Amino acid sequence: MTKRAFTPKAELLWHLVSTLEKERIIERAFCTKCKGSEMADYSGSEKNGNLVLEGVCAKCGHRVVQVVEPSTLSHRGTDQPKAATPASVARPRPRSRR
Repeated sequence: MTKRAFTPKAELLWHLVSTLEKERIIERAFCTKCKGSEMADYSGSEKNGNLVLEGVCAKCGHRVVQVVEPSTLSHRGTDQPKAATPASVARPRPRSRR
């Protein structure tokens, strides 16, 4: 994994992502050619408020793009996982009537 040039806006957005989340983003960039899942030699830009990482698959060298949405950027550079909010907490399923 080699970080290359980032645009100034992309650099600011990337700085807001926690170290742990950065690793996850790079490791989960899906390659449509070989089904690999790690990005290498990536650069970043900002498009429509999203951080866009462009690189190559570490396995086969095919072009890989990963879009990081603003909701991921809320970690503010900490290594702590995001706390569960009431909307994201799993609710028990209602019992089916038979």
